[in-house]
Amino acid sequence: MSEVLIGKIPEIPLPPPSPSTSKKESPSQEVAPPKETAPKDNRPKATFNLSNIGKVMPTTVEKPVANGTERTPDRPILRETLDAAWTEFAEKRKHQIAEYQILRNGYELKGTQIHLTLANAFEEPLLQGILTSLIAFLRERLGNSSLMVIGVLKETEVKKGVYGNKGKFEKMAEENPVLNDLKERFGLDLDS
Repeated sequence: MSEVLIGKIPEIPLPPPSPSTSKKESPSQEVAPPKETAPKDNRPKATFNLSNIGKVMPTTVEKPVANGTERTPDRPILRETLDAAWTEFAEKRKHQIAEYQILRNGYELKGTQIHLTLANAFEEPLLQGILTSLIAFLRERLGNSSLMVIGVLKETEVKKGVYGNKGKFEKMAEENPVLNDLKERFGLDLDS
């Protein structure tokens, strides 16, 4: 077992005195070491004050802020203002020839819906590319947030082509029915 001495404090060797501490200075002449101040940090503290848990803290009353996003009632769509806004948007897209051509095709206003006539299925993706900017532009200019633009594919009749002598004769006979009389009078056969 090790012996423990009670009442006796072990002696610890002290470092030798420095030259500045060897002089006796009066308490009024002592110079305090400069205090280093840490720069203030504006970051939020990462720790929480746990003493406030469970206590009801007064909060400030939040007031609604009017930031101009209040909904205004929709204005009626007038054909004249729609035509002017439509032409203005089309002129902005004049450098894109295909888009400009779609916008010049023509449209029909039905309530708050604008039915844009598309000549063929290839124009559909082009319309989809400009549709959001077109709707946003028209809604802003016309003051109507319920405005919609819908692309409508125009049905085109497929005309039968003229391929042989009989087809050519029938085409000419549609334009001039006297040819049928001449065919019968002269007994012409067009099958060959």
